[in-house]
Amino acid sequence: MFDGKILAQLQQPVLGHNSLLNIIEFAAGLFATYIAYKVVHWLFSGYLIKLTKKTKTDLDDVILDSLRGPAKFGTLIGGLLLSLRLLDFGQRLGPWLNMTVLALIILLGAYASARVVNILVQRYIINLKKRARDEKEEIDDNIMVMVQKFINGSIWVIAILLVLSNYGVNITSAVAGLGLGGLAVAMAAKDTLANVLGGVIIFVDRPFRLGSVIEYNGEYGSVEAIGMRSLRMRTLDGFLVTIPNSKFVESGVKNLSDGDYRRVKLVLGLVYDTSADDLEQAKGIVAEILEQTSDVLHEKETLIYFDNFGDSSLDLVIYYWTVFDWTRHVKAKDRVNMQIKRRFDEAGIGFAFPTMTLDIPKNIQQMTGQP
Repeated sequence: MFDGKILAQLQQPVLGHNSLLNIIEFAAGLFATYIAYKVVHWLFSGYLIKLTKKTKTDLDDVILDSLRGPAKFGTLIGGLLLSLRLLDFGQRLGPWLNMTVLALIILLGAYASARVVNILVQRYIINLKKRARDEKEEIDDNIMVMVQKFINGSIWVIAILLVLSNYGVNITSAVAGLGLGGLAVAMAAKDTLANVLGGVIIFVDRPFRLGSVIEYNGEYGSVEAIGMRSLRMRTLDGFLVTIPNSKFVESGVKNLSDGDYRRVKLVLGLVYDTSADDLEQAKGIVAEILEQTSDVLHEKETLIYFDNFGDSSLDLVIYYWTVFDWTRHVKAKDRVNMQIKRRFDEAGIGFAFPTMTLDIPKNIQQMTGQP
């Protein structure tokens, strides 16, 4: 009976629609919020740090540090709003309080996600720059900065749409409008979007770098800039050529600055009067020249063989390898070719040129009076 009276008294309104029991529950909620805040602080300042210290990378440490603030702030705000829900604010204010709790959770989640994205992109750029310094090259990080802004913008747009929906705003028509508008924009700017996507692929895959010598559609040149929409290449003639990024994704490109060696194919057309012994001698001369020429890679397999009875020549084919450096490569080819010409002239081995033998039947010779 005594307990029933006390409970009835506690349920009597003392502050608007709120009883003393509601106020006690609110105070208990605030106390639980304080405990939860201390637990979150302990997790992010002690326990979780000890776990991340055991890993080989410091990326998880940086992410953990970036999430510490949002987690602690979210615990305080979330606990306060949840505690306020224990009070009776009437039929008009109560639902708004519930919606505000969910809205703040959504916004905090978006804020934490954006911070993590920023850290991941910045760390990726830092690693690229560090590797570029080690390799003594340059990089253009504008594309990844653009990707970072795009992802962050998308996170906040989605968060705002969810908040509006939470407050009862009909976002179906807005989303449909954005979808139709986005489709129209995408159709109008499909080439631009394709070039931007190509720039992202080039930056991530890195098929070539700033300063690399590349071949595209038979044109040779060095890469001077990699932008969000196009690449600028300085040709060997000194002209600056701008190429859309999407073209590289569609057709590919040959990187002439990245390799360990180059292969040379050489076809020597010898006159048909060359005997089999002379062919063997020619093969021996070429093998000796390749063995003695600097910048020719002797550890790679060299092939020298009689390949074909051509229309005007006996074709001797040679495959050999040189160092990758372009200048040393062409100089090695020059030395090999000069030695082959000199040694073949000394041995009396002649090179063929296109010729034609006209065979006239005897009856036609008699008709024309030719001997």
